[in-house]
Amino acid sequence: MKQMKRSLLTLSALTLLGLVVATTGTPLERIVQKETTPIVSRKIPSQQDLKAGTIKYQNENIHYITINPEHFKLELFLGNNGLTFEDVQKKNPLAFVNGSFFNEDFSPHGLLISSYKKLSNKIKKSNSGVFFIEDEKADIKYDRRFNESGDYQFAIQGYPVLIYNNQLQKISNDTRKTARTVLGIDQNSEIILASSEYSYLKGLTLTEMANLMHTELNCEKAVNLDGGSSSQFYLRGRIESKGGKDKISNYILISKK
Repeated sequence: MKQMKRSLLTLSALTLLGLVVATTGTPLERIVQKETTPIVSRKIPSQQDLKAGTIKYQNENIHYITINPEHFKLELFLGNNGLTFEDVQKKNPLAFVNGSFFNEDFSPHGLLISSYKKLSNKIKKSNSGVFFIEDEKADIKYDRRFNESGDYQFAIQGYPVLIYNNQLQKISNDTRKTARTVLGIDQNSEIILASSEYSYLKGLTLTEMANLMHTELNCEKAVNLDGGSSSQFYLRGRIESKGGKDKISNYILISKK
């Protein structure tokens, strides 16, 4: 197995470094800019942790954020003519990543539901899956097992499914290396959004990304979202990874409830 290196600073460690961590939705302040991997851990109201950081793997930076669906919400932000990274920043979310695959006209390619409203329809795609939130609980199902008539707060279709019931899924013809964005659920039923930085000459295979999600982030289920030059990640005041496209179709926004 490729050697992985993961670092995560606790709140006390951050305090020793002189980093002031906000306990509301305000930006992080007095962050010390360093050339090392950007890491942040902070407390939020109700004593629940929002964890975020970067994993170094095969000379790639994979940014991630872990949230509890009982204390944070996911929403989709779509643009008819596409959206830039800066367009989404103006919404002032706590964090965001790129969303689903899309067509040349920026129309989404697959099921999208946000705030109980269906924004686009499910498609038939081999090995695709749907990440969804219902009654503040997150889950992932293969699309053939997903019941569209449910009362979903949020749903997004991706492909392929990478991890299911704690088992890595077989991925055929998996030789292409590129940036990846993945939605996962860990052993504590928390949501993990992870995205590798885009580079024209580097990247990860789907199998490599799945191994990382399973081994390093303890995901029991995970599904692949749009990647390549679409891969983007933002954590307010801390991490900005803009990808390689000027515009993409949709973003997943994270905010505190």
